[in-house]
Amino acid sequence: MKKLLLLVPLAINAYASDTVNYDIKKRLFCELTSISPKMSDFGRGDIRDGWLRVKEGFFYSIEIGGWVVSTYDGNHSTNVQDLKQSIFIKDYVGFAKLNKDTGVVKMNFSTPEMNQNFKWACVIGPNDTHNREM
Repeated sequence: MKKLLLLVPLAINAYASDTVNYDIKKRLFCELTSISPKMSDFGRGDIRDGWLRVKEGFFYSIEIGGWVVSTYDGNHSTNVQDLKQSIFIKDYVGFAKLNKDTGVVKMNFSTPEMNQNFKWACVIGPNDTHNREM
């Protein structure tokens, strides 16, 4: 279980130097409403922030509290579905679904050692049209 926790923050460091001008980049302010199986590092009610990033045909990601689901592939039919009410992203370790209306984000990570499910209730900030923050 700890292996995934160590790998994901390393991936976030790569995003810190990203200079892409995103089509959509919104701050997520989230509270963890459920987690399965339980982990000592996270508990229900934990408050974490994150990002929703979208660049048409190039990059999508949902990142909350150090957990990231992303794709750099422009092949939307297999990795990303940007629908009217939700965004669904699938990568090599899991998937995330963001309901744009309610702010509920469901994340699932699968590894040979575990299958981890998170459900976050998020307030979605305004679009950062100038891409000032990462």
